Amino acid sequence: MYSYEKRMKAVLLHRDAGMGLKKVMKTLGYPRDIKVLRQWCREYQSSGTLHSIEGYAEGYSPKQKAIAVAYYWRNGDLKRTRAELGYPTTTLALKRWIEEIAVLENKRLQSGHNPVKCVQEPQTEAGNTLPIQENLLVQAADPHKDPAFLMKLLQGRLTPMTKKKQEPTTASLLQEKEELVRAIEALRKDEETLRKQKEEAEEKVKVLENNLEKLSKQTRDQELEYRALEIASALIKKDGGVSLKDLTNREKAIVIDALCTKYEFPLKRCLQLLALSKSSYYYQRRVLLAGDKYAELRKEIKEIFENNFNAYGYRRIWKALRNNGKIVSEKVVQRIMKEDQLVPYFKRRKKYSSYEGEPTPAVSNVIERNFNADKPNEKFLTDITEFNLTFGKLYLSVLIDCFDGMLVSWGLSTSPNAKLVNTMLDDAKKLVNEDDHPTVHSDRGIQYFWQSWRNRMNEFGWTRSMSKKGCSPDNAACEGFFGRMKNEIFYGRDWQGVSLAEFKALINRYLHWYNEDRIKMSLGGMSPIQYRISLGLLPTK
Repeated sequence: MYSYEKRMKAVLLHRDAGMGLKKVMKTLGYPRDIKVLRQWCREYQSSGTLHSIEGYAEGYSPKQKAIAVAYYWRNGDLKRTRAELGYPTTTLALKRWIEEIAVLENKRLQSGHNPVKCVQEPQTEAGNTLPIQENLLVQAADPHKDPAFLMKLLQGRLTPMTKKKQEPTTASLLQEKEELVRAIEALRKDEETLRKQKEEAEEKVKVLENNLEKLSKQTRDQELEYRALEIASALIKKDGGVSLKDLTNREKAIVIDALCTKYEFPLKRCLQLLALSKSSYYYQRRVLLAGDKYAELRKEIKEIFENNFNAYGYRRIWKALRNNGKIVSEKVVQRIMKEDQLVPYFKRRKKYSSYEGEPTPAVSNVIERNFNADKPNEKFLTDITEFNLTFGKLYLSVLIDCFDGMLVSWGLSTSPNAKLVNTMLDDAKKLVNEDDHPTVHSDRGIQYFWQSWRNRMNEFGWTRSMSKKGCSPDNAACEGFFGRMKNEIFYGRDWQGVSLAEFKALINRYLHWYNEDRIKMSLGGMSPIQYRISLGLLPTK
């Protein structure tokens, strides 16, 4: 039995706090049966209060029992009585209440018979007998009247006939003790089993939590790396396949700033991913916030690079800046060009041989790979190169002075014939003094064996020199010029739709630029013509 205060507390939680019946039971821990709590609420709703503990058995008052029994006698159905009244909790309890009336009247409830027939008919005040069933039906029909008769019976006015309780013996007490001991031992075993099961379950939960944490950390790390590669590709134009650890400290600082501000990744984890120390990050960050002190220099370097066919490396860019009066370190120029990706195109020269035999005996190698000259018009180098374009092939023949690398003359033709080299040689003769008799070195191309070439060389009084058969290093200086020229203006460019006339104009413009403006480091950062002017060999422009 629960006290009045506990029952009232449960009812008020349901009524005032709006809790459900199950929520009240879970909060208070009682009662164990929801039907009991439902009965308390109905009692409070009907009467405005709850009964006290005294005078109640099994949680029901004598008045409630009397009303239930009377209602049963009225309809003769146990389940309907419980459904209509809402109590008792079981049909057996209702049967027991009905049987108590029969016992009080010294009669037993017979199976299959209505218990109304088992009770005596009490007398009325006039001395006439009134059947109990009829009396109770009248009282049950009026719920405001008190069914006094059944209340008196249940309160003990008519003593029930019960079997006398026997006194316990020593054997029964010992047996009961053994049963209790066995029950306690079973409970202990069950408790130990439950404890082990609980420990195993807790261990499994810990393993699952650790695995979940590892997976979450791995997922966060993968997302961080993906975002870092994405930012490196978008902000600093780095390929997504490049390792993040290969970035410069400046680039790493840019990536880390974006990761922390845009995606809110922790700084410590970003520094670990990019292998950058905290001090280096904050140094680079201060530098970035301070702005680029080489902004103007970057612009000037890019202009020089683009205005010179994108052919200059950092040394020639540095020399061009010096010529313009800009004093700056070579390493600064090299770093800026690397950061801005100002890289001249370079392609390795494939091994090529055009040797087809010698129609006449070759002359000896007079130059013998000594490509230095003490004065102009002492040693000339010549060769032919090919440009393969969409409209066909174009051939270039040049004559180079070993004194300073100046192009003495050149010729362009769609066929490597005698006219190409002969015209070039005639143009060179016009620029050379009569007193100069240079040595002209070539490879063993068929053009230099033809009679027209040999006749001109003999007529000009110039000396022929030829490389050894199949040995391109014997004419390395001229081969090197062609390689530089193609790297600077030909390789890595799209020539689709370029006409022959346009390409010829480009070649002529480049060759003039090579003589007049292109910086040669071996000449102190001057072009060949500038070098000759500085020596007084040519008049000042």
